Amino acid sequence: GKRKHRLVPRWGHFALLSLLLLFAVPGVSCALLDHLSSPTIYQAGTEIPITVNSLTSKWGLLPYNFYSVKTCQPDERRMRDERIHENLGEILLGNRILSSMYSVKVEENVTCREVCFVAYSESEMKRLQKLIEQQYCAHMFLDGVPLLERPLNASAEQHLRVGYQLGVPAASDESTKTTVHNYLHFKVTYTHAEQGGFSITGFYVVPSSVNVLTGCPDPETAEGGSIQPATPESMDVKYFYSVSWELDTEKIEFVATRWDVYARAVHPASKRGRLMAIMNSLALLSFLGIIVMVILTRTVRKDLLSYADADLAEENSEESGWKLVRGDVFRAPPNALLFTSLVATGCQVVFMAGVVVIAAVLGVVHL
Repeated sequence: GKRKHRLVPRWGHFALLSLLLLFAVPGVSCALLDHLSSPTIYQAGTEIPITVNSLTSKWGLLPYNFYSVKTCQPDERRMRDERIHENLGEILLGNRILSSMYSVKVEENVTCREVCFVAYSESEMKRLQKLIEQQYCAHMFLDGVPLLERPLNASAEQHLRVGYQLGVPAASDESTKTTVHNYLHFKVTYTHAEQGGFSITGFYVVPSSVNVLTGCPDPETAEGGSIQPATPESMDVKYFYSVSWELDTEKIEFVATRWDVYARAVHPASKRGRLMAIMNSLALLSFLGIIVMVILTRTVRKDLLSYADADLAEENSEESGWKLVRGDVFRAPPNALLFTSLVATGCQVVFMAGVVVIAAVLGVVHL
């Protein structure tokens, strides 16, 4: 009796905690979705900083810090004051978001703006050239929206690339030299908010290479490739950027709509690779499941046949093997409350993973 009275409060607390989680989680989820589905509203003339992320490549093994190669970089004090602390997931993914010398003002076009002048040493230029040859891409963010590269000769979403290449590697026949992308033309798409102001719906860039050390190049000739490109042999590179704002004709109502273009900005070969990986995983799971089923069937086959026998004389015989497990099913394990908590947490993680996968398949969430 005493043991029973001690267990009642524990199970009561556990039930109360379960009810709180049951009612609290939907509220948190709804609040999170409401926050994601409502982009930040800006007023005309508001300055929005552009942040940078790690350098990545599908051919390189490791991501690099954006400033691991010499480029336009804010001073140490600004980097320290505007430092963005990543969470554990971003750290494991190799992300390191930092401030930059790039910024835009809402609805203010910029024809050309000088960022900085960089004098490279021979070793620094060789490192930059190596990253360009390995097709490393730089990543930027504006209002949390990743930057997409839009090549000069393509406008369809299928030709978009997340991030922009640091440059163009030299041709195999040496007909062209390696060039450095030192001129960035940013294109920001926006929509009018119902409560007034503007919300950003897209962030694009057209990178180009220009060998201009004084003044600003003409944007049209720079993007058209009419100016001599900047090559690693020049050693001195000047960086520029321009900004143009464009009203988005599509009405952005949900977060999924805002991110649809980023979900489609995947090379067809990558989609085929993911499909093959999913098919291989399903085939492997099916194969392992069949093997386990065959082993279990052979193990318990004789016992199952003995249960079908109407002769009850064997009930008095001594049980052995896997049949002894049924005696342990109703025996409480040590630290039962901790065990049930771990099991419940695992079930919650598996359930949420399943919900996220289903939402990704339906297009509600883009991974």
